[in-house]
Amino acid sequence: MRAGRGLRITGAVLLALGAVLMVCGWVLRDMYPGHRVPSEAMRPTYEPGDMLFAESVEPSEVRRGDIVLVSVPEWLPGDGEGDLLLMRVIGVGGDRVRADERQVFVNERPLSEPYVLGGDPVAGLPFEQVEIPEGRLFLLGDNRGNSFDSRFRREPGDGTAGTVPVAAVRERAIDSPVGAVAALAGFFGGAVVLFVGFGLGLGGWLTGRWPARRNGPGAPGAPGAPYDRGDPSGPGAPGGPHGPGASYGPGASGAPSACVRPQAEPTRSAGPAAPAGTAGPTGTAAPAGPAGPVGPVGPAGPTGSGPAAQP
Repeated sequence: MRAGRGLRITGAVLLALGAVLMVCGWVLRDMYPGHRVPSEAMRPTYEPGDMLFAESVEPSEVRRGDIVLVSVPEWLPGDGEGDLLLMRVIGVGGDRVRADERQVFVNERPLSEPYVLGGDPVAGLPFEQVEIPEGRLFLLGDNRGNSFDSRFRREPGDGTAGTVPVAAVRERAIDSPVGAVAALAGFFGGAVVLFVGFGLGLGGWLTGRWPARRNGPGAPGAPGAPYDRGDPSGPGAPGGPHGPGASYGPGASGAPSACVRPQAEPTRSAGPAAPAGTAGPTGTAAPAGPAGPVGPVGPAGPTGSGPAAQP
């Protein structure tokens, strides 16, 4: 397996996982946004500066008692565009709401409100019965003595009785921040995983590139044998197969190529020639002996009578 391949695969998987976690965290962040409470209108449920976690909600899902964030620019100073108000839903379309000196009534039934500041649901501000049109909401703050809510938005003859359209609800507050925490964990955890995956992938890429840079374009060879200065005939000696005099191919430095040019044996100089010896005295030739007597000639043999040979 090529060097660094495992690191690159792991890095690619972590990169993909980190990207998915970040996208999921971003989606959850839109579903469970966080807000800072700007005023005292919802004390003691929410104090000014508290972190409020909310969830996206459809208009048809809004119920009595929900704490909602609504966009009502006309209730805010200036244009109020983009600002949200934090209020509690007291009545929905078709309800009748009123308050006497001590109690708030919805459809002529006293409303139990243990969440109001000081246990006083009226705060000395009773109001006459309001019939809520369909598709609208009647909103009050939990701090009834310091909340500029539906009680003070009623205009004579407008038919809305200080209510707001249900479509103005943008989010609903939630008691448990699990969704928001999951959104943060997914986003930042995904960023960490993405960073780790990038690091592993980069490390795998560098690991795969390092042998190529070290060996160069030639074939990788075995590392050379150490040079033993005390042994002139050793493998690492000058002129030896792995020594400084060896012939290397275009491979890595310090590693001989597959073909090594053999070196000729060093020429050894001959020693001085020995002096030639002196020749001995020349001997005299022996005298020739006397010639022997000539023997008699023998008789000639008979002449043959055979046929002549064919040329």
